[in-house]
Amino acid sequence: MAGRDVRRLRPELYEDLERVPDRRTAERMEEERAIRLAEAGFAVHCDGVTRTTPNGRIRPFANQELAGIADLFDGAVFRVIAQRTRPQTRDEIVSVLRWEKDLGDIVRTPLEQVGDFAHVERAAVIARLEVMLDRRWIVEGRNGTVELPPDR
Repeated sequence: MAGRDVRRLRPELYEDLERVPDRRTAERMEEERAIRLAEAGFAVHCDGVTRTTPNGRIRPFANQELAGIADLFDGAVFRVIAQRTRPQTRDEIVSVLRWEKDLGDIVRTPLEQVGDFAHVERAAVIARLEVMLDRRWIVEGRNGTVELPPDR
């Protein structure tokens, strides 16, 4: 999977796959993931085949698929908060992770986490942020901003 368009390996796209002992199973899983990533909107090159999905048929990852990489998502949220240029609202954090708009004054760029979860439904990203708030891994500050708890 090397090429001029590859910046880095993206664990959030494969870390949830179980480890398997045999090559045939691993190759089948890789092909299934390539198909799923294409369905989510990526152009994926796997075993000499490039897969894409037309815009009107894109099916982003949902809650269950995000749950498999929750620790990577949570770490991305912590890094986004740490790299911010000013206090951010939940909606702004979602926008950074999904790269939904010009990030202008929200975070210092370049920031690896920008757009890392663009393939995940907006509702699933919001739901995971709610879990993090419920567990007090992040807290709501003044004016609806999201902060790290004082003891973190």
